[in-house]
Amino acid sequence: MEEPTFVVLDNADRLRVHSPEILAAFLRLAELVRHPVTVVLISSIVWEKFRGGTGCTEPFLLHFPAYTKEATLEIIARDCPADEDPAFFKQFVQLLWGVFNGPCRDLNELRHLVALLFPRYLEPIRKGEATREDGMFLYKKIAPHLKKQLSRLYLRETSSADWSAATGTSAGGGGGGAAAAAAAAAPTSSTMSGELELPYLSKYLLIAAYLASYNPASTDVRVFAKRAGKKRRKLRGPQKKTAAKVPQHLLGPKAFPLDRLLAIFYSIIETRVEASSEVYTQIASLVTLRLLAQASNADNLEAPKYKCLVALHDVQKVAATVQFELVKYVFESN
Repeated sequence: MEEPTFVVLDNADRLRVHSPEILAAFLRLAELVRHPVTVVLISSIVWEKFRGGTGCTEPFLLHFPAYTKEATLEIIARDCPADEDPAFFKQFVQLLWGVFNGPCRDLNELRHLVALLFPRYLEPIRKGEATREDGMFLYKKIAPHLKKQLSRLYLRETSSADWSAATGTSAGGGGGGAAAAAAAAAPTSSTMSGELELPYLSKYLLIAAYLASYNPASTDVRVFAKRAGKKRRKLRGPQKKTAAKVPQHLLGPKAFPLDRLLAIFYSIIETRVEASSEVYTQIASLVTLRLLAQASNADNLEAPKYKCLVALHDVQKVAATVQFELVKYVFESN
């Protein structure tokens, strides 16, 4: 009996930018080579986003739960630089987790933040201003940098390597363990300029917010209703000429209520999403990131209103990452 071969493709969602036949070939690789080959696709994108109608066979789906706090800390602790005390490094990782665990549970993003901020945490020690036992003093020194990165969460304006070059510090404390890991995984500032790295649900919420800001509310049923029947056209006489309307994207975003945002969101997202606190948390994160602005009084909890602050070309980039055809839903394009 032939020994089986395993082919593991991490970040398999990158296959979607290539010809659909490539994915189909991988899924039928055992048939093509006539050898017991098992192909494993690893991705954070749901399988429905891969289907291309090119003869892809249905794979066995294995869903892995999110990392627990203990598992996350243990994995990040492995990035400890060779010349650093593991206990001290883990103490910093726990500090960063305490600040970022609410809005961010992405392991790669947390590792990136550790690589960026740990050298800053060490600066007072290197300058002789504090020792490793002065935890409160070190926290006060790093707090402004934590706050700054919290406001830029998922918006990588620099990689770990670029951060080190700009600040003149050695990311990772000289050992380069955390910096190397994050720099290898993170795109450079030149490739990330203007791009948004957001969680899956946040991408659809941002798309829905843009459509709610720039599409008239009166067109929602026609544009978004998935099962709306076709209406018969009525014969009309000559219509009076009206002045040409200025496109809404030239006038700026309009405020929209929360319930309209959610209605559009649930209409355009292809996967089944339960109404939960996670959706509201993602909306709050978009406001914190200044991608959305709250247009109503902060005390108005029953019917809050928002505006989308992101330009069309940036939303199109976000839509492309989830293969959402934004132009079909923009009213002026219909």
